[in-house]
Amino acid sequence: MIRSILLIFILLLGCGGQAQTKTEREGEPAIYSVTDEDAQMNAAMQKAKETLPKFTEALLDNRPETRNFALKKAFATIDGGKEHIWISNITLQGMQFVGIVGNVPNKIPSLALGDSVSIESDEVSDWMYLENNVLAGGYTIRLLYQRMSPAEQEHFSKETSIVIGPE
Repeated sequence: MIRSILLIFILLLGCGGQAQTKTEREGEPAIYSVTDEDAQMNAAMQKAKETLPKFTEALLDNRPETRNFALKKAFATIDGGKEHIWISNITLQGMQFVGIVGNVPNKIPSLALGDSVSIESDEVSDWMYLENNVLAGGYTIRLLYQRMSPAEQEHFSKETSIVIGPE
């Protein structure tokens, strides 16, 4: 299930273009792209940074009702932009998070699904985990979900079986 969540919400940031576009990929869920100037997306990423201690606390608590911990990190793309990739199977090693690439990168040939990566706290652009199938964090997911059509929201809910409740 976590792979379904992560694949749906790859986030690309680049210069110019429309406020948000959707790119379909054969055999992979869509990629939603936004510009660097998207104020709502920037606010969502800022909120994720500010609330990262909640993620860390839940990760370290290791409660049975919490699972599917993931962090989103921006990587440089071949065209000079940024692609935000979900990193799953998160552990904390010292002051650094470590995990594996949880979705197939679109414009980063040096990065592949399953690669191990480290993440500094200041590199986090979003965080999420599920608590009894209810999304915790996931501020960029919440924003993209709000922007979806009702049919896309229904598809997301069926595909992932998670609840996007209040923050």
